Amino acid sequence: MNFLCRDNEKEKLEKIIKSDKAELVAVLGMRRIGKTFCGRLIFDQNLL
Repeated sequence: MNFLCRDNEKEKLEKIIKSDKAELVAVLGMRRIGKTFCGRLIFDQNLL
């Protein structure tokens, strides 16, 4: 499945994933706009 995520948020999450220190991420926004799906997609692409 192809998913379009905002480039700015995607870059921030990828930078946090690659960081050597512990990071806490809070994703805020209206319901049912794909916050969880976007996060899972980015983490799966960068960790697997």
